[in-house]
Amino acid sequence: MQESPRPLYARVGALSAAALLAVSGAFIAGPAMADTVDSPQPAPTETPAALQGTEVPAAAELAPGLKEALQRDLGMTVEEFLAAGELGKKASDALEQLKATEGFISIEVVDGALVITGTGEDLQALATDLEATVVEPAAPAEEAPAEAPAEEAPVEDAPAPEQTEAPAPADDAAEVPTEEAAAPLKRASDLRSLLKDYAAATGAADKLQSVTGNVGAGFVLTVGEPATELGGAQARAAAAPMTAAEFDAAYENVSVTYDPAGMPKKLAETDIPNGSGYLFESSDGLASACSIGFNGFNGTGQDAVISAGHCAEGAAGPLTILEHADYELGMFGTYSFSGTEIDPGTDISVIDSINPELTLLPETLQWANAEDLEATTVQITGSTAPVAGAPICKSGRTSFWTCGTVLSADALFNAEGTWTEGFEAQLDAAPGDSGGSMISGSLAVGLISAGVPGSGEVYGVDLARSMAAIPGYSVAIHLAAPALTSPEDKGTVETDAAITGTAPAGSTVKVTTDGGDPEDVPVGADGTWSVKAPSLVPADDKITVTAQAVNGFNKSTVSKFELTVTEAPLAAPAFTTPATVLRSVGVIEGTGAAGATVTLTLPGDTTGKETSTMAATEAEVNDNGNWSVTLDEPLTYGVYALSATQDGVEGKRESAAAQLSLTVAPDAPAITSPTDGQEFVEGSLPKDITGTGTAGSKVTVAVNDQALTAVTVNEDGKWSVPMGDLAAGDHRVQAFQVINEAASADAFASITVTPAPVVVNPAPVANPGPGTGTGTGTGTGTGGLPQTGAANLGLLAGGGAGLLAAGAAALMYNKRRRVAVDA
Repeated sequence: MQESPRPLYARVGALSAAALLAVSGAFIAGPAMADTVDSPQPAPTETPAALQGTEVPAAAELAPGLKEALQRDLGMTVEEFLAAGELGKKASDALEQLKATEGFISIEVVDGALVITGTGEDLQALATDLEATVVEPAAPAEEAPAEAPAEEAPVEDAPAPEQTEAPAPADDAAEVPTEEAAAPLKRASDLRSLLKDYAAATGAADKLQSVTGNVGAGFVLTVGEPATELGGAQARAAAAPMTAAEFDAAYENVSVTYDPAGMPKKLAETDIPNGSGYLFESSDGLASACSIGFNGFNGTGQDAVISAGHCAEGAAGPLTILEHADYELGMFGTYSFSGTEIDPGTDISVIDSINPELTLLPETLQWANAEDLEATTVQITGSTAPVAGAPICKSGRTSFWTCGTVLSADALFNAEGTWTEGFEAQLDAAPGDSGGSMISGSLAVGLISAGVPGSGEVYGVDLARSMAAIPGYSVAIHLAAPALTSPEDKGTVETDAAITGTAPAGSTVKVTTDGGDPEDVPVGADGTWSVKAPSLVPADDKITVTAQAVNGFNKSTVSKFELTVTEAPLAAPAFTTPATVLRSVGVIEGTGAAGATVTLTLPGDTTGKETSTMAATEAEVNDNGNWSVTLDEPLTYGVYALSATQDGVEGKRESAAAQLSLTVAPDAPAITSPTDGQEFVEGSLPKDITGTGTAGSKVTVAVNDQALTAVTVNEDGKWSVPMGDLAAGDHRVQAFQVINEAASADAFASITVTPAPVVVNPAPVANPGPGTGTGTGTGTGTGGLPQTGAANLGLLAGGGAGLLAAGAAALMYNKRRRVAVDA
């Protein structure tokens, strides 16, 4: 944006000088509107968490004057103001869902928290999701007695300047419907239908200042002066109009207030959002001033300014001129400002054909520094609808920066005969602030439309509804410039490695590397983005990376980074040859980077023998990423340590080594006796376990995992091991052989031993009678004692020796098994 060499309030030529005359009488002062219920005002509280996906600037990034202004006008810290703005956005985003929920009446910000008025389980569930409190609506007011005089109706009196007596009501206002004419009180349901009913019933909508409120809190109609009758007695008899007091008495939730000061006026003299005020020639030939509401874009992305519609309506021509600098701003384009009591409208306009010499910023001025307007701004990061109770600040070219509170999120107001739909706020404004920016936190809310000077009563049009009148246009928002996280700026990155950074979530980062074609990189929900470093190292080892965040037509400033690029190592190649092969292997295979050269090194077997030592062998990786090396001599039984590296790819250095411990194992030995599944009777087992294997190998045999004696396979390829006795039951015999510490797989044979049959001695035969023998026996007995088991001692001794031998074999088995397993 161009800076003006003149003082802050200098005018541009004769047009600017004439504006001094036109600024003075644009408002009619009036009292602040009273509400039917006491609305608690927000107080500083703990800062709630910002909504996800909404960029909230830190306090350190905000303008220096914001802190003082917030403390002065709202008694809030910067953090509390930003948090309250996000709280309002939270309510705004949920408003449509709330409206569709049965029992909902209203939502507002109270003491730093969301309060929902209404009833129902569905509403309570939604309130829980929003972390809001639900309060039941106030009970309907009791019906007033029929004999009550009309002047005692609940009419809120507004103080009249320089008056000592309240103005007497019209004669008809004192007339009260008789008891027989009394009807049940009506109940208003919404602002628009209430305004239509009032206009139809009284015929005096031109005297009505505003309509505010809701079903839960009640509605308030403010009139500029007591409604008068339409015509004479005959006309009244035909049309039967009502007075304001009679209309008040007909509703249980409507209160009519009287404002003797008059109607709010358009802030049509001067305005200033997002940077500065602008001037234009009014229809009476004088200069007028308004404020820029928000800088933005038209449907094709060209710069545009959004301001109040009544500014454009009152202009004699389309030309607008910046107030604080000698530059044309642009031309008034489409606008809307034509609402009636039957169909209230909005108050919005656009300025197109923006002077190309200007730079429109997505920031709202605070007017704290007359020499440098950009020094004191609030960056706009998004938009939100107004929420009752939320803090709000405005910026305008006349009363500059002031803050207050949203009184009503939905209001209909009469600005010099034009009915407009918007919201009501309590803050200071003055003529010329029309079109000015109204924000909550860093979020755009609406435009200044009308108000009563000196009263703190201001009406705005919210962007949520008014932007529909200017289709295709959008508000410009501030996007933080992308930052680099890995590597840091001036750091080092390897070829093809990730370059990562942060940017506003939901945006796209336009990245260029060394002046190449831009690449659009989406930013994740966590605010991160990533691109790949070049595949080749540049001539000077340096690259320049630029990054700009883009969201719609919004663009951040361009970030510029410098990085040093080094070659990244290739990934190590991989072996596809299995770690264990049988008998021999003559080809080693694997995978790698296409086009790379693989160097295979085979230092020899791990036994220390030099039988297979060979020089490194190279192979090219084909287009499919495969390589193979055919050995001059196949590798036979043993364990070999192989390694492989790859190199030769442009932009990459040699890889680390891949390792393979290759075992060339013999076949498993065979167990020939006993055979698998064979059965034996206890005591009839074969003497030896026998089998075949590779001549010269060591065979280890185990029965039930208990190792027996290890033996060497003879030249005939045979081996045998004593079996020993086995008890009745199932038993497993296994054997393996080892050559050059390369162990084979196991051979198995399962056998069953059945118990020996029990031998029963026959019983002695009884003597049937006296013997007839001659008694000539010779008596061959030795006279020794009967046998009591001593004859089995030798057997037991032999069994003990067998156990000792089995223990020694077990040690050998375990040792061999460890070697085989470790191999």
